[in-house]
Amino acid sequence: MSDMLRMRRRNVSALAAIACLVVVAVAAVPADAAGKGNKWISLRYNFKPGEKLEYAVTRTESGTAVVSVGGNKQEVPSSAKTTMNIAYDVLEVDPQGTATVKLTLDEINIESQSMGTSVNIKVGATGVKVYSGGMLVLDLGQIGGTEDLPISEMLGLGAMPEGVQLADLFGKGVRVTVTRLGEMAIPGTAESSLGMLEGFQFDTLTAKLVRPGDTWERDLPFPGVDKEQIESHGLKVVQIFEGIEDFDGRRCAKIVSKVDVDCSDLYSEQDLAAGMKMLKLRGEGITYLDIETGRWLKATGEFVQDVQGVQTAGLQALMGGAASPGATVEVRASSKVLTEMVLKE
Repeated sequence: MSDMLRMRRRNVSALAAIACLVVVAVAAVPADAAGKGNKWISLRYNFKPGEKLEYAVTRTESGTAVVSVGGNKQEVPSSAKTTMNIAYDVLEVDPQGTATVKLTLDEINIESQSMGTSVNIKVGATGVKVYSGGMLVLDLGQIGGTEDLPISEMLGLGAMPEGVQLADLFGKGVRVTVTRLGEMAIPGTAESSLGMLEGFQFDTLTAKLVRPGDTWERDLPFPGVDKEQIESHGLKVVQIFEGIEDFDGRRCAKIVSKVDVDCSDLYSEQDLAAGMKMLKLRGEGITYLDIETGRWLKATGEFVQDVQGVQTAGLQALMGGAASPGATVEVRASSKVLTEMVLKE
């Protein structure tokens, strides 16, 4: 064998050894560091003990309802604007980054207009008060302990979690845990028992590294619908990581959430008689997550929803409905809903 051939073989062996070392070295680089070079990124919330995250929430709804009372039907255009402030006080954070948080509301303020009548409903620590024409027309007093008066459901806010009263949200607060992926739970209860607190949950992130265009799904909870039904009917929110954008002077992950579901066949007549139920929902939202601080800065959404139900007119009549208090009202409505949740700093 010539000296030239031996030299070439030694060079090839050396190059192969170097290539192996490079592969091993790359594999040893932490995932988040490696991700910086190929645009992969880890999306996580970051909580700190003692911090307080306060958000201003606005929900604007407009649409038309077909109201049936005693065989008579009437189309009722209506609009409503709901505002509130939500505070998340971080009490402690475990080694895995899961935070124990006290969730508190200041007051739920609903301005409703229907058939030329304007009604203002205030839900707070002192109870529920309804005003019309600037005058107090209903005062339900303290909410606590009124198990036979599901105020949150009557106002369209959803059922309260098991063992929690609506009044708790305005006073002592409700303790919940929130993981770095945004998964919320009430200690000692099943995850499915969040009830109306689902509306105050952070967007659920994916545990995987992502790059622009990657998607993941999360369950879309519906009243009285179990996990099996959610899966069988595809009641999911599709979330898309669209990339990194500057938002309010900060480097943020832009996450788009899309939903288009139909659960019309999930509810029986008895279910509908228990209150308003969501039948169809479609639309999308956008969330901005600060990459550096792990804080949710802003979330907006635009949705169209169809609902149906049978209710006893009480607050509905006071809110401009077509029935007098105590009457049975069948309602089918379609409405456009705009939502916004912004971190107050």
